[in-house]
Amino acid sequence: MSEQKRNLKAHPPRVPMPERDPAERILGFDEVPLGYTEEQARAEADRCLDCKNPKCVTGCPVNINIPKFLREVREGRYQDAANTLRETNSLPAVWPRVSCKKSNASRCVLKAFATIPLQSVT
Repeated sequence: MSEQKRNLKAHPPRVPMPERDPAERILGFDEVPLGYTEEQARAEADRCLDCKNPKCVTGCPVNINIPKFLREVREGRYQDAANTLRETNSLPAVWPRVSCKKSNASRCVLKAFATIPLQSVT
């Protein structure tokens, strides 16, 4: 999608994170979220508005440049996206478990308009 301002009325819907079935989860300690496919990750990253003053960054405890990360995911530049996570965060696999839902996504301006903040795409 172009870097132009996006029309909120035509904004792409949220892509739910696939999760392990509860009947399977009770049998062990495997991860609950299964992660996005490449297509799902790009679709969720495409929802970012590339705000001029992104509140998700100021709300992030480790100050990750989330719009840059999402832009790199959207463009399929996954190594660059991983490097962006590592710029300010030495534990990037932990970040979405503790940070996104509690601070970053809750500050996303999409929430103010449509109550559907971005999910973590990691």
